Amino acid sequence: MIDQFLLLGFGTAGRQLRNGYQVSLVGEPALDDKKTVELELVPKSQAARDQFSKIEIWFDESTWLPVQQQLYETGSGDYTIVRFSNLVRNPPIQDSQFKPHWPKGTEKIKPRG
Repeated sequence: MIDQFLLLGFGTAGRQLRNGYQVSLVGEPALDDKKTVELELVPKSQAARDQFSKIEIWFDESTWLPVQQQLYETGSGDYTIVRFSNLVRNPPIQDSQFKPHWPKGTEKIKPRG
């Protein structure tokens, strides 16, 4: 379930966030010398609230990519901070990275079509 929470901010549309969370603007603090927008997300579903009471996400205003998440565990007061760095939007990917690199001795069988 934590994977689901860590993916917040990576391609999740605002509409989807509002469907699953009560979204509030916290402010526009500087973080690592970057101007950011900080959002607070409170899960709407009880199952999600059983895990985390709220999640805060900071977005870099120049790229709109997340730079930090803080996940607050329900009941304990504990939290986890996740920092992101060196994020690149749509980096160039070589065609060769999509070709399989089979181990030596692998038998290749063509599918029947």
